[in-house]
Amino acid sequence: MNVSQLANQLKMTPNELLDMLPQIGFHIGRRAIKVPDSQVEKIAIAVQRHRKLEQLKTREESITEIRTKGKHPEKKREIELPETIVVKDLSEKLGLPIQKVMAEMMRNGIMASLNERLDFETATIISEDLGFTVTKAAESHEETAELSKKEKLASLLSDRGGITPTPPDPPSGRGGLLVFNQWANHISLPACLQFF
Repeated sequence: MNVSQLANQLKMTPNELLDMLPQIGFHIGRRAIKVPDSQVEKIAIAVQRHRKLEQLKTREESITEIRTKGKHPEKKREIELPETIVVKDLSEKLGLPIQKVMAEMMRNGIMASLNERLDFETATIISEDLGFTVTKAAESHEETAELSKKEKLASLLSDRGGITPTPPDPPSGRGGLLVFNQWANHISLPACLQFF
């Protein structure tokens, strides 16, 4: 068979075929015009096998490049995180899509929705796995004011031993309001719990 015909069947140029033949174990010669008919089928199989090996090598190289690229980031970005943070806010702070943050959380065994709060330690682990360095943010004035309100409410409730009285179910009709008003007048409630 003619070399150019064999090259057309293999979808390559005759020069490429003649360059490849010594690599795959056929020594026909660089200036050959014809290939023995007994070796045509063997050459075709060997060329296909060689192409597959080349494709696998290039695919493997690209995979190792991606893996090393993700594991060894050149520059770690630094972020500040509060004591607790919502998952969606964490992804916005990191500048990453929520799917990527959720996938990293699942890899670490954390099943949380978009609106769930994460503590500082958990958010730090996720952020560091994604290539960030984390520092703890100082508490803002609003957070301390909110805590002081909660403490005031807790102290008011603790005066009563933490027990909050519940009103009786009033019967229907006009008499029900009288029963409820009598109950409310006999119970001394803290100012924050008085409804009437």
